Amino acid sequence: MTFIKRKNNRYKVSGYVTHICDNRGAYDGIIREVSDDGLSLTQVPIQFNSNVMTCVAVISDDQLTIKVKLRPVWSEHAADELYQDVGFKIINSPWGWTEFVSKNSPRDRLGRYFGKYMGNGKRKS
Repeated sequence: MTFIKRKNNRYKVSGYVTHICDNRGAYDGIIREVSDDGLSLTQVPIQFNSNVMTCVAVISDDQLTIKVKLRPVWSEHAADELYQDVGFKIINSPWGWTEFVSKNSPRDRLGRYFGKYMGNGKRKS
């Protein structure tokens, strides 16, 4: 395996489920990490074909819904053989994805927290 240095930082997230389609079926997965140009999912059913050239995911929260085109980069079967973890590169990420990553970056989470309690109430959301 060749080591590839990441261009962008990855941020751990929790509480987001995505719907992903591999041209054969649609599945749910849990978002584990995000970056400007990729994401990794866990608990993706083993039926998901991680060898496809491209697939589509829909990610939503209470503020936005994002549709992203993805290319699977790696996959790893879970110990129970029912699920897999899959890493993806985002193809032409939409602006909504940039907002989503920014909202989930540690700097932004801390900035929002400290901005609220340290008197920096002029921060734009």
